[in-house]
Amino acid sequence: MKNYNRFFKFIDIFLGIMMGIMVVFVFLNVILRFVFNTGLASSEEVSRYTFVFMTFIGAIVAMREGEHLCVDMLVKRFPKKGQLISSIIVNVIIIIMMTILTLGSIKMVIQSSGAKTAVLGLPFSFLYSICILTGVCIGILAIEKMYMAIKHPEDFKLEENDYIEKEFTNNYKEIDQ
Repeated sequence: MKNYNRFFKFIDIFLGIMMGIMVVFVFLNVILRFVFNTGLASSEEVSRYTFVFMTFIGAIVAMREGEHLCVDMLVKRFPKKGQLISSIIVNVIIIIMMTILTLGSIKMVIQSSGAKTAVLGLPFSFLYSICILTGVCIGILAIEKMYMAIKHPEDFKLEENDYIEKEFTNNYKEIDQ
């Protein structure tokens, strides 16, 4: 469990570093273009690929934190057992989709093994490998969530992040007063 938490701490730090790299390269390129009427050719590729990696790695973090966008208005009205079953079905679908993503990404990595990016010369297989990491990690997290829902149903509860519902209820209370 300690290594598990350490892995996600590393991911958080890695996301921060990538964000910093992207901001520096974009800012540097903007300054170079406006002040010196030139730019770095590599800056666009670095910022693009950094953004793609941040998106895929951020999806892993969002899955762990339960922050992915979901429509749960109906599910919240189910009894607890219905919510459990719904959660298990959703996680099975996630596992299937992540298996498809991982297998497709493995094929892309193999097919693009000789191709390189235009400016930086990075192998495309390296760039496509982020999809493999994302698929495996999100699949493992879905298995963990399913396991917890089955083994410890008494601890299961839907997230209470109803910002919109809270906002509307607070506004109605203010209007009624």
